[in-house]
Amino acid sequence: MGKASRNEREQLILLSEGKKVFFASDLHLGSPSYAESREREKRFVNWIEEHRSEMGALFLLGDIFDYWFEYRFVIPKGYVRLLGIFAELCDEGIPVLFFCGNHDSWMKGYFEKEIGMRVFKETANVSINGKTFLVGHGDGLGPNEYGYKLLKCLFEARLSRAFFAWLHPWVGYILATGFSRGSRKANQIKSNRRELEDSKNKNIRTFIEKTLEGRFFDYFIFAHRHCPVIKDFKVKDGKTSKYLNTGDWLSHYSYGVFDGENLSLGNAK
Repeated sequence: MGKASRNEREQLILLSEGKKVFFASDLHLGSPSYAESREREKRFVNWIEEHRSEMGALFLLGDIFDYWFEYRFVIPKGYVRLLGIFAELCDEGIPVLFFCGNHDSWMKGYFEKEIGMRVFKETANVSINGKTFLVGHGDGLGPNEYGYKLLKCLFEARLSRAFFAWLHPWVGYILATGFSRGSRKANQIKSNRRELEDSKNKNIRTFIEKTLEGRFFDYFIFAHRHCPVIKDFKVKDGKTSKYLNTGDWLSHYSYGVFDGENLSLGNAK
């Protein structure tokens, strides 16, 4: 099994022989309907079970839930099967790392205390068997998208969280899910046109290129854009860095997997 360090800035994972690291994101559980969400949840749990014997670590790169808000003593109902298997993995010593997305950023300690997962608000540097990774949800990276970045800052501000917590949960749920579904629908329309070279994805490309000017990473793993992509980036000294977007579980059922030497895209269909 994989073992991870306690350092919050630099994560170290050492894979035992035959173990792999899996990356998945954008399940948007809770949407668009209860029945569809439940079916997607079961499918994801089955996927974890299929790979459980070879799973050295599981990275969840955000938007696992279409809406998540932790009150002081209350969490959203549902997702029993999913949270249960996360707890089982953690109890077995398999690291489960959750990177907050723009739909499920309002975490307040439940996943860490009750399940044993690690929660990250921002990107993290990860070392896996000597290979360097920069991992995160991937929203708001690079230049431009100033409106989105401002909105994100407002949503994540302490005052905004405090105000939202004072709302009755029913009111908060209606407001948040309405906004979430509108945002996700717009994002899905755009994602149909998204490839790494598209103007929208110049932000990711610029971010990667700028990052590589200062520090080399073997791999960049992001999500958010709902478009499974894997692409090489050449740097001046002849090294090659690889970018992977995990896609989603709304239409692609895609994920990333690292076997200790190679990174690839997989498909759960």
